[in-house]
Amino acid sequence: MKKELARRSMEFNLQDPLFRKLFPELVEEYQRKKQLRSESAREPSLERAPVTSNPVSVDLWDKLIIATIVALAITGGYYFLY
Repeated sequence: MKKELARRSMEFNLQDPLFRKLFPELVEEYQRKKQLRSESAREPSLERAPVTSNPVSVDLWDKLIIATIVALAITGGYYFLY
């Protein structure tokens, strides 16, 4: 559930030009992961690799949380009122 909410938040933030300007590394990382997901969905797999903790992924989630807070601070939260 948390990952789904984070994905939705990222998709929303990517619509904002200021967000894309302030966090280009997050935009690139999201696009790369989205491409990998679409490629893996096309390839049938009998067994998936076990999920392991990845410090890079944790760092990305930390940046996403910070980016969301910054976006809220900049916009005054107006986007989230609709």
